[in-house]
Amino acid sequence: MNKKQILAILIFIVLLISVPVTIYLVRHPQILKSKADFVSNIEFLDAGGNAVTVTSSANVKLRIKHQPSGIISI
Repeated sequence: MNKKQILAILIFIVLLISVPVTIYLVRHPQILKSKADFVSNIEFLDAGGNAVTVTSSANVKLRIKHQPSGIISI
């Protein structure tokens, strides 16, 4: 066998393997949803407890609220 025939056989083998793998991956997509289905809300607070979006102070408080996604707060 010459080099062209060996190369053709190797390409054929790669295609023979990659086509079924591609079909499997298309039929079984990966689900990227977290199992811990929570909603998080993070707020930065100043010294008085008021929410801030911009500050020059390095002293800020952090408030983190967690709730399951099925619960809606009003």
